[in-house]
Amino acid sequence: MHNSRLALVVLLTLAIVGAIWLASKFESDARDGAHTASTTEQPGATLRPTEPPGVTAKEPEPDERVAADATGLGDRGPVGLLRVTARWQDEPAAGVMIYVRRARQSEPQSILQRGLADENGQVVFAHLPVGDVTLLSDRGDHCHVVIEGREQQALFELQDGITIDGTVTDLDGVAVGRASIWLQTVRTDWSGGSIVAQSNAHGAFSVRHVDPTASIAAIAPGYAPSALLDLDLVDSASSGATVALKLIAPGGRLEGRVTNSDGDAIAEALVAIGKRPTRIANRGRRIVEQWTPRTAITDDSGGFVIEGIRLGQRAVAIRASGYGFWRDNVAIEANRTTAITPTLKPAAIVQGKVTDDAGAAIEGAVIRVYDVEPGTSFLPGGEIEFDQTFGYFGARSDTAGHYRIDGVTPGQAWLFAHQDARDPTDSGVSVAFTHTTMTIPEGGELDWDPVIDPGLAIEGVALYRDGHPMSHVFVTLTHEQNKREHVLVSNAKGVFGFLCLGAGTYRVTVQMLDAPKDAPALQATGLVPGQGQIELRATHDKPISREPGSISGRIDDASDRITNLKAVVMVLLSEQRWFREGPLDGEVFRFENVSPGRYRVLMLEGRSAIAQTDWFEVLPAAETDFGVITTEPAGQARIRVVRRHGAEGFGPKLYLRRDGFARSTVVDLGLADEIAIDDLTPGNYTITGSAAGMVALRGQMRVVAGQTAEVELDMQPGARCRFAAWWPEGRSSVSRHYRILDRDGKVVHEYEGQLGQAATRPYPFSYTLPAGRWRIEFSTDDGLHGEAEFEVDDVASEVKVRIDLQ
Repeated sequence: MHNSRLALVVLLTLAIVGAIWLASKFESDARDGAHTASTTEQPGATLRPTEPPGVTAKEPEPDERVAADATGLGDRGPVGLLRVTARWQDEPAAGVMIYVRRARQSEPQSILQRGLADENGQVVFAHLPVGDVTLLSDRGDHCHVVIEGREQQALFELQDGITIDGTVTDLDGVAVGRASIWLQTVRTDWSGGSIVAQSNAHGAFSVRHVDPTASIAAIAPGYAPSALLDLDLVDSASSGATVALKLIAPGGRLEGRVTNSDGDAIAEALVAIGKRPTRIANRGRRIVEQWTPRTAITDDSGGFVIEGIRLGQRAVAIRASGYGFWRDNVAIEANRTTAITPTLKPAAIVQGKVTDDAGAAIEGAVIRVYDVEPGTSFLPGGEIEFDQTFGYFGARSDTAGHYRIDGVTPGQAWLFAHQDARDPTDSGVSVAFTHTTMTIPEGGELDWDPVIDPGLAIEGVALYRDGHPMSHVFVTLTHEQNKREHVLVSNAKGVFGFLCLGAGTYRVTVQMLDAPKDAPALQATGLVPGQGQIELRATHDKPISREPGSISGRIDDASDRITNLKAVVMVLLSEQRWFREGPLDGEVFRFENVSPGRYRVLMLEGRSAIAQTDWFEVLPAAETDFGVITTEPAGQARIRVVRRHGAEGFGPKLYLRRDGFARSTVVDLGLADEIAIDDLTPGNYTITGSAAGMVALRGQMRVVAGQTAEVELDMQPGARCRFAAWWPEGRSSVSRHYRILDRDGKVVHEYEGQLGQAATRPYPFSYTLPAGRWRIEFSTDDGLHGEAEFEVDDVASEVKVRIDLQ
């Protein structure tokens, strides 16, 4: 969602995403190694010192609200001045925050400037680079403007929205005054949410001009924020709605003073706490808002305060014009102030010329500089995974191949240059790229002249048994020695190609979502770059295209299980393990364009699984009327957690999976020792929960209608144990079984299933285990066996275990 090509792939494959998600739930196998390709130091980089930036206070022009630079991009070339007037239908949009963003959301540091509209709804943006930009409001509005390199005016018409009246209380119902009201839009970067009002002494508040599809929450000192309330789920008239927000106790506080290396205060630095969402949340066909980072601006002394923060480890990022990023993680503790004293270093410049292997200049190449190592799984498509707040810096090469990037963070940096990935042709072949790591000087200039050479490649075609191409499927390339992966999509003819490969052997795996259950993985191993085109042919023919049908039905809440009909989502589950979500229309649901096959329907409300049908058949071109899904009377559960020493800070989510249900009921345990869950469908449940550094929780319970099931879970810290099962040369297995036993021979973890891919050398998986002595036993369907004993004596350290199969 934060990069264009990957987002396009996700949209094109929305119908099959469920299969990927469901498949990932079967075991906790974790692949070793970073997500990035190996880096190399490139010769010829030169450094030149420049003057460090001064610390100057910005003075607004008389009678004008001048926007602040949100990024410190320091764009060169023609610039323009934009006077924006923001209005609702009948009045100026006073007090609304306006952002200017590059029109292409995939561009680095896309938020150029921000400014608060004055009483006349006006704000001035100076020094905007020429080109297309988008104006955004903190209410979720947007409009397009072309900056022409002169003084311009723009009218920004905002939607009127509705009025939200509400109250803020604690969990005991006591009113909380002076609480900040947070409005969250669907945007996921640091501009996605803002404070739009405050509650009065009686906890009451009113906000006008609110997008009726947004979400709202409350924040107050001493508390953690309330849950985000999705206004889609609130009964509202055309003019407004009434809501109740409940704060969660306790919370924490962050304060600090931002300075430069000389100890001088840095005013107007942008401070953000929290991370942007890394996955899109949706309800039916609509994206659901999630918390984005909260921000503050430093005062003249460099100071800032952010109140009402949820407890635990939180990411903090700071950005100021002329300085590099500052990033760290801080611990937010109950009813305490966490104080930090960040020192920002003068930003540097990276510049150079991009050429091909023949020395010719490359126009339009993408050059990116990261201050934190990014993920490169989708690098073949020109996309680099990077979810850090404020993003990264980058540029495109001009007609002569030259580029210049300002604002670069000093220190270790990861630099990438690749061909423009926005080529509309469907080649199935990865972009050519190069990359390196360098040390960026404080306030200096660094020359990097990347040479983009396609180099050695692994190319191939994916076919069905009958010769039909596997069009537009995911193809994964895995380095068999370091386990690093790259992913791209084959073209219409099933062709794929990975360029710029280094030494070693590789495995290529093709994702098959239409394969029979017993079909072996489609892959090739031991591949060497440059060996010519390979052919991967499946063991099944291309499925016969049959005219899709439809499914319809209705719900009957006979047991009064549904608390908010707007929050109910129907999930269509395929026997081939993909799913599709859809909303209710009153009490009726319908799914169109359903391929013939076996399905079941699951009913969800929020995070709770309410009911699920048996399997049924959809015939070609048939309209299948399932009939009525009826809810059962609910049961309850009370879960107690015994926290061992060292487990006090774990706050996992608990997943309650009823036998036979495809989705879990999810509850947030937080730091509580006990939690009650109402409205559970009767049946047998498995309870799981995990967190970094914590031994996975697991329990069983039986829920009976009208009764409360009680269960106790043991929570304790553990060490990450990384296992590597080594296959003999020339052997290949289809499935494996392994179990972990304690010193008394009791089985604590066990798994059996297909490999999903040919055995690699080694095959990696991992578990978190508490201190003690353990044994791992591993066997395969073709008679291989191996075991190893190991000990965990320090839960803060990682344990590596090798298993040799014979």
